[in-house]
Amino acid sequence: MARNHTCAQNTYTINGESITLYQIRTAASNIKIMSFSRATGRDKTLKKISASGEYGINASWFNYTGDNHIMNLAYQNGIRQGYFLNDAEVPVVASAVTDGFTNSVGKSAIFLANGVLGFTSSIEFSSSSLVKNSIWLQGGINLFLGESNWSTKFDIESGGEHDSPANRSARAAGLVNSKVYLFAGTQSVNISTFRNAIMRNLSIQEDGTSPKYRGIFWTAVVPRNWRVIHSMPARIAAVQSRKSLR
Repeated sequence: MARNHTCAQNTYTINGESITLYQIRTAASNIKIMSFSRATGRDKTLKKISASGEYGINASWFNYTGDNHIMNLAYQNGIRQGYFLNDAEVPVVASAVTDGFTNSVGKSAIFLANGVLGFTSSIEFSSSSLVKNSIWLQGGINLFLGESNWSTKFDIESGGEHDSPANRSARAAGLVNSKVYLFAGTQSVNISTFRNAIMRNLSIQEDGTSPKYRGIFWTAVVPRNWRVIHSMPARIAAVQSRKSLR
């Protein structure tokens, strides 16, 4: 079977900052959301994506200084993808059940439901019918691609945080072509630079709105190569199904 994904690597200079952007592009139907705890059947599992046999990127914000719970909605075929397998052990923070049950960081998500790639900017809990009706769903912070007043909206959704320089990963949904774009940057940059690099990559203009593309992002680790984008231990990953790589 021919490969139906593409990989790319491009370097951009934006406001004096240089960023190399790695990209995997594939059909939405090839994407799956997978926690390594769920994939292996072993609770609290960390694994390098490069050692997992999968192609993809780290997904979800996570509590890296504490118990490792993820901080976004993350579902595959209605099954929660988290660090903790036992629902009863999932940490509760500020009255919110974490580790895939709640969008604690950001209120947006990209999903595939009834064969249609979609985006929502107003989802917080797993009780949403979108979770039940989606093949996969992943939450994060909205990138507001193409929206000229994005900064104000971003500050509201992010709670005024997550703008300091960092390595980042993101997913963009091509709502017209039903393609998913997985991105990761090699340099520690602010969110404006990372967002602008993605917009250049997808030829998006800052003209008020971008109906063709929607995006969400997370913090990330440094990419090691363009085939398996992340090689540091991950709790959860957005990966392309290996059946498409034979």
